[in-house]
Amino acid sequence: VSATFQQQPALLGKPDDSKTALCLSGGGLRSAVCAVGFLRGLEKLGLMAPIEVLSVVSGSAWATAGYMFAPGACSELLGKATRPAELTLDFLSQPPPRLAEGATAQVMPTARGTCCLSSGNNSHEVCRSLVSAAWLEPFDLHGEAYLAGSEDSMLQIKAENSELKDRAFLFPRKDRPGTWLVGSVVLPAEEELNKAHPMLMSPEYIGAPMPLWSRSRIYEPAIFPFKKDVLSGHLVSGGVVESFAFGGKASSSATGSVVLLPEKPFCLSKMITISGLGQAEALMKARSLEPKLRWPAEPELKSPSTYCFADGGVLDNSGLMPLLQLGVQRITWLVSGLRDLNLDFNLNTMGDDLDPDAVGIDEQVLDKFGFGGSTQSQKDRNQVFNKAELLPILAELQDRRRKGLPGVVRRSLQVLQNQRWQIRGAYKVSIVLVNLGKCSNFEQQLPKATRDELAKGKNGLFPNFPFLEPAGAGNALVSYTNAQVNLLASQMEYMAEQASALIRGILPRPVPKLKLRPELDVKLHAELDGIKQALRKEGPAKKYPSLLRSNSSPLQKV
Repeated sequence: VSATFQQQPALLGKPDDSKTALCLSGGGLRSAVCAVGFLRGLEKLGLMAPIEVLSVVSGSAWATAGYMFAPGACSELLGKATRPAELTLDFLSQPPPRLAEGATAQVMPTARGTCCLSSGNNSHEVCRSLVSAAWLEPFDLHGEAYLAGSEDSMLQIKAENSELKDRAFLFPRKDRPGTWLVGSVVLPAEEELNKAHPMLMSPEYIGAPMPLWSRSRIYEPAIFPFKKDVLSGHLVSGGVVESFAFGGKASSSATGSVVLLPEKPFCLSKMITISGLGQAEALMKARSLEPKLRWPAEPELKSPSTYCFADGGVLDNSGLMPLLQLGVQRITWLVSGLRDLNLDFNLNTMGDDLDPDAVGIDEQVLDKFGFGGSTQSQKDRNQVFNKAELLPILAELQDRRRKGLPGVVRRSLQVLQNQRWQIRGAYKVSIVLVNLGKCSNFEQQLPKATRDELAKGKNGLFPNFPFLEPAGAGNALVSYTNAQVNLLASQMEYMAEQASALIRGILPRPVPKLKLRPELDVKLHAELDGIKQALRKEGPAKKYPSLLRSNSSPLQKV
């Protein structure tokens, strides 16, 4: 087949002040529910319209798959807007928003699923079936369909590859962020994680940018477009390939074409299961099935060695690092962590080592500033900001929480160079950090009966809220109740509202629209459509796909 392969794709560009992104961290079912509630708040305020990139990992990938692909109004998918005062126990017991139903499902695959539970099925396929049944089947997104970045991209792929003419494709909605990045990891099977390599997945491309600091090495083929350093055993990216062709074999001519179509599509269910493999394993444990810590490469992906994929949270559970690879300079970052901020922690005692449990902040935040990890290499692995920047952030978070406010701060941070993630650094990023935690102002507005249940702690309906403890078998945390989902989603909606002024502050100023007389407007759009058709016919649109999508391109300014 004919497919675009790029070593340094336009998607992964230099720092760009015009790019705006939303980053939703991982964290299993908790992060999935948080993502739904936060998106509801942003949609209600009209703050999703300027978002160009949505970066997700693990549980947030599960919840946002339906947001990106499923039809339906936001009020149907994300639920209707709520106010704390109306969250009675009866109200909370109602079915949750459709995108959050998977968090309440005691899922068993059906005949419609990607596979059924039986002794003859591979455990990783059973794992995918469980995830798909909960998060994709309700929207009919569970099929073996190829992925494309848009309807135009799909039509172009089919036009250039006759064997795909009648194949099923999925592509995101037009009214969603233009880029949906799903975090994952690729590594040699059974190897230590220090040989793992970040892998970015999206409906348009899969892979990672080429190393910015190249060295003379001997490589052997791995999972295209990745290759293996023979001396060190580490994987190195060779660029990205269009998602519909991922799993095919690269041509020996090194022209950038994939000449063999994969036997099976790398479909949406595989993408989100791999990204959230850690929580997917809990679904299997709850059913007395043996979980798999790694997702094996499909037969057509195998090279002389065996490779596998792992949960995106293995290397970075924040989803922030891919955005810094992209050079995004305006980011809203939701941290759906495990720990509640310790308001009694004395920040003046901070040293080079910082215990996440003592300060009450997740490692996905600490490691961005060079803290966390038992070795220096682990501390440096995800560092992208100066250590000195963390103390004032924690101090402001503590101050807001003591006042009963959500943990929300805005900062302009200098980005450091990071070789592992191919981040150039030497630019500033504006970040609004939204940290999950107890919010007294929200709780005080709840009806009395709901407050009473919260006060019961682990003996009530909302144990350890907002860091809820799902029900499950043994240590397998597999589901929430309707009331838990609805209350957590509503708090995240409230936090989005409270953060809205800071989020608006980092958005680019809107450009005034040019008003034309109706007859000129019709003529201009007719001419623009003609140019687009000519480009598709001649082929440059394939080589420069951003030309037809970017509002800042010369073509769009005609």
